[in-house]
Amino acid sequence: MSRFDHALRYLAALCLGLAVCLTPAIASVSLPHSNIDWSTVGDNVEFHLRFINADAEPTGPVSGTLTPQEFGVFLPGFGSPRPFDIPPLAPDSFFDVFIEIPLAELPQNPPEANTGDGLDVPCPPGDHWDGNIDVLWNGAGEQGEVDYHAGELMVCPGGGASLIHFRTLTCTSPAGMTWSITGLCPDFNAILVEEDMITPAPNPVPPGWTGYISVTAAAGAAVPDTCCFQVTLFCDGVPGVIDLCAITCDCGTAGSNPDLGAVDWETLPGTDIVQFHLRWDNPSLTETTSMISGTMNSQEFGAFMPDFGPIGQFDVPALAPDSFFDIFFEVALADLPPNPITQGEPPPGGPCPTSDHWDGNVDIAWDGSGGPGQVNYHFGDLTVCAGGGASLIHVAELVCPTDMPWTISGLCQDYSAILVDEDQITPAPNPVPPTWSGYIKVTAAAGAAVPDTCCFQVTFLCENVPGVIDLCAITCDCGTAGVGSSLNGLKFGIHSVFPNPTGGSSTVNFALPTAQQAKLEIYDVGGRRVRTLAEGSFEAGVYSVMWDGQDAAGRPAQPGIYFIRLASETQSMSKKLVLRR
Repeated sequence: MSRFDHALRYLAALCLGLAVCLTPAIASVSLPHSNIDWSTVGDNVEFHLRFINADAEPTGPVSGTLTPQEFGVFLPGFGSPRPFDIPPLAPDSFFDVFIEIPLAELPQNPPEANTGDGLDVPCPPGDHWDGNIDVLWNGAGEQGEVDYHAGELMVCPGGGASLIHFRTLTCTSPAGMTWSITGLCPDFNAILVEEDMITPAPNPVPPGWTGYISVTAAAGAAVPDTCCFQVTLFCDGVPGVIDLCAITCDCGTAGSNPDLGAVDWETLPGTDIVQFHLRWDNPSLTETTSMISGTMNSQEFGAFMPDFGPIGQFDVPALAPDSFFDIFFEVALADLPPNPITQGEPPPGGPCPTSDHWDGNVDIAWDGSGGPGQVNYHFGDLTVCAGGGASLIHVAELVCPTDMPWTISGLCQDYSAILVDEDQITPAPNPVPPTWSGYIKVTAAAGAAVPDTCCFQVTFLCENVPGVIDLCAITCDCGTAGVGSSLNGLKFGIHSVFPNPTGGSSTVNFALPTAQQAKLEIYDVGGRRVRTLAEGSFEAGVYSVMWDGQDAAGRPAQPGIYFIRLASETQSMSKKLVLRR
């Protein structure tokens, strides 16, 4: 072997040991969330991505795509991906990518409510596109992906809540999605609420959940000021993060409107009279609200319905800090739209109680110095035979000029629901066409508890505006084989709390699979016992206990969040209850 061959072997061994001679190291580019932004320029949105090389080695060339999405998390792409290329980057350098997309080619901004936009106050009009982008890239030996979800929302300090709608479509985990809100600034508060813009969202939310982020700013919040925080939902341990910036504005909050805290109604026992109830809240601890005036109208059961007839006019006086005001209307059933057709329910005269609930919608509109407001609430109930056939309730012709996507969310275990056409058999298309009408079809498995109540939501989108029907399915022992009075398969626990939220009383349904000592109690959020509802020795079975909204001393409990706890000698469980007054 020649001296030259020895030299080559030595050099090869040296390079192999140092790993630097024959294959130069190549760094990877990165895209931090803080390096993503966009702004509206005329009729376009200009997206800006700053890729960086923070390493001591150069990067290779990279190619990628930017795909817009609707506002929310776990969503599919919208429209065509936009390509981009990044050249090799020197150590400790960056490269800016700018992509312009016409607004007409992006998803529409999500619906907002009570933001102060359009009021006669010095609030700047928002032109921010609220949505998501999915950025993918790859090159020699590297690849990466970043999802960024961002929105803005105007908020009136000391005023009512501002809300922005968002969606979660592609998470199908049976466990749902746990959520948290982090990074809130002093004087700001935020929570997730259901499509009715009132009911706090459960945690976790069910698969495919849609709703609103509700944001308030205290009267002492600076104006103008911006608070950017994060809403995080976990799907099978994978986080989806929304960055939301709340921007305060002087909305003249000395005269801010009260909040509509609760809407409910019941048929007065032994009468043909429906009593409607509205509860108006002043959540501020320092400011008095303005007076407001409004109207309440009835509608047929459905969504996007025209008004049928007046329920009444109302006036809400100025409310002191941390107080509420109740309004009641009594209307004869003959003056309301007729109840929708129901099919497949337990026959009259059988062992199931006959429902006397008026199933319909109410349209509530008001005005005050804090600006106008409107809420539509659609509610019905339906008796279902556990382990039996389907029960159906008719949805009147939907008034919408475009096709309407629909979703069903919030279904409980052992329950199933679907939309069907007028023949009561054919599954409804998704989206349904303009002026569609049909049925909501509900079934309960043989293992469903009896009695039990499952309340869920059917949501239609008309030009990206949600119309939400709240429907409560109530199980009954219809004499179905293997169900009903049989105690086989009973599971320990609280099976339902209805209504929840409540403006006063609620019924708690719970089950004990064996004879045992048990206790049912109400606790506040501080862990203090408020009331013992039931205590003693129970036989195996299903029980119903009513809480009248009072504490152990007979005083009305304060509005807020409570926990109902069922405990035996060997196990326990709790369910949350929201009390509104």
